[in-house]
Amino acid sequence: MCLDPEATTAWKNSGSHWEAVSPRIVTARIECQPVPTTIIAVYTPINPSNGLKNDIETCDEFYKTLRATIDKAHNSDIIMIMGDFNACVGVEQVNTTEGTVGNHAIDKQNQNGRRLVDFCLFNSFIITNTFFPHKAVHQGTWMHPKTKQW
Repeated sequence: MCLDPEATTAWKNSGSHWEAVSPRIVTARIECQPVPTTIIAVYTPINPSNGLKNDIETCDEFYKTLRATIDKAHNSDIIMIMGDFNACVGVEQVNTTEGTVGNHAIDKQNQNGRRLVDFCLFNSFIITNTFFPHKAVHQGTWMHPKTKQW
C-alpha cells in the first residue's frame, strides 16, 4: 500500500495503525477530515480451477476473512477496498447488478467475478472502475499469452 505525503502524514498523526490480517489482506486506518477512512488492500486467490474443492474453499475463506475485516472497521469510517481481485465482473445487468457494476468493463464474467459482484451487492458496494471508460489494455491485469483472452 502506497500513500502520498498528505495521506502518510494523516496516517502517522492517527497512530499509524495498520494490520496484516492475512497474507492476502492488509488494512490501514487514516484519521482524515471530514471522515476517517479504512483502506483494505487485497490480493484475491486466482479463479478456482475446474471446480477443485481446495481452490473453492480458499476463495470462500478469503471472502469470509474480508467480511470479518470490514466488520472490524469503525462504523463511521469510509471503507475503501482495493487490490487485485483476479476477476472479470462483466458489465451492468439491468435489475441484477444495476448500481454495483457499470458499463465500462470486459463483457465477460468468471467465477471470481461472480463472487466479487455478489459480495458487492450483499454489502452495498460498487465496483468503481466499471463506471468510467478505459482503454482496452487498462481493463484487465492479465491476458492469456496464447489465446489473448482476458
